[in-house]
Amino acid sequence: MKNKGFTLVEVLAAIIILGIVAIIAIPKIQQSLYESQNGSYNYLVSRLESLAEDYITYKRLESSITATSPVIVYIYQLVDEGFVEESDLEDPRTDGYYIDAYNSFVKFKLENGVIKYEPHFTVHDPKE
Repeated sequence: MKNKGFTLVEVLAAIIILGIVAIIAIPKIQQSLYESQNGSYNYLVSRLESLAEDYITYKRLESSITATSPVIVYIYQLVDEGFVEESDLEDPRTDGYYIDAYNSFVKFKLENGVIKYEPHFTVHDPKE
């Protein structure tokens, strides 16, 4: 009579092989996830910068930007004016954290005749 099934050695060999595959695959998956989340965050920052530029144009503030007198656009202004929804400010890198609309801003200033901007973003836990 033949026994059907796997021997202990075969089962252990399969477990060892799966362990080796996991040791190799998990860090690569984590790295891909990290890069994806950072890419999403960078896209969000770029979008907010672009919306701040649109806000400057919408409010006709270009002429008030000088080298000594920058114009600051807070993210809450973009929310209040309907340029962005507050729910769109979620930080994709961390679960439940948001870009702080009241402490995050884009500063526009004039340098050598060209309007430049500097983004300043802070992230907070809304539970705090």
